[in-house]
Amino acid sequence: MTEEMGAEKGSWDDFSADDNKGGNNGNGDGEQRRARYMQFKEARDYRIRLVGSHVKFRRHWQPFPKGTRVITHSSYRDDDPAWAAGFWPKETFAIHVIDRDDGQLKILEKGKQIFGAFAEYKRINDIDPAGKEAPDFVIKVERPNPKDVRNTTYTVVATAKATPLTEEEYKMAKDEAWPLPQMYKSTPLDKIKEAWENIPEDQRIPPKRKSDAESQASAKSESKPADPPADESVTEPAAGGDDDLFSGGSSEGGDSSDLF
Repeated sequence: MTEEMGAEKGSWDDFSADDNKGGNNGNGDGEQRRARYMQFKEARDYRIRLVGSHVKFRRHWQPFPKGTRVITHSSYRDDDPAWAAGFWPKETFAIHVIDRDDGQLKILEKGKQIFGAFAEYKRINDIDPAGKEAPDFVIKVERPNPKDVRNTTYTVVATAKATPLTEEEYKMAKDEAWPLPQMYKSTPLDKIKEAWENIPEDQRIPPKRKSDAESQASAKSESKPADPPADESVTEPAAGGDDDLFSGGSSEGGDSSDLF
């Protein structure tokens, strides 16, 4: 079986680069529990606090059927049949957040429309958006047709003041975090090929890719589609004490991003 490739630890400074590196939801050692994801089911404001480091990966949505989780990797580019056929995998990111609605630790898994805004905050303010001096962020979800999640837009706004993690929040993050690099490991290449073989021939024709000029014009005139919802059925292990996500930082000093 093809070796799985772990998800890459992300950097807020590389969002301007055309980075094709990636990562799949995998299993690890430790207690099994269901991952909690930020869900944007209603058009309203959602307030969150970013915690720790993010990971980045490339995930296929088409042409695989709904419920099929396929995460590819840059090293697969020539051998991944879907990618080679023209189905470009979506660059996706994941990070832990504290949902201010219920105080729970969750995973935010989205694309550049949201994560690019976090990177822009870092660029403008020179403050790590998940660091000790970071604020809460409010994600405004707008959806003209409540039943059509594809026509969803997200607006990200930073709150005015820093919201350092409390000791209780720090402990929750350390005790309850999921091992994101392991969760978003690449799907083995042979499994991607197997899934591709199960797709009917008439569904293997990719949509026409827009030119750069067409994409820019479209971005100005159209709402960006919502990312497909995260797979809530996935069961993932909690981070154990021997997990390399934590470097032994403290909320008393250093960046909260040092937690992971």
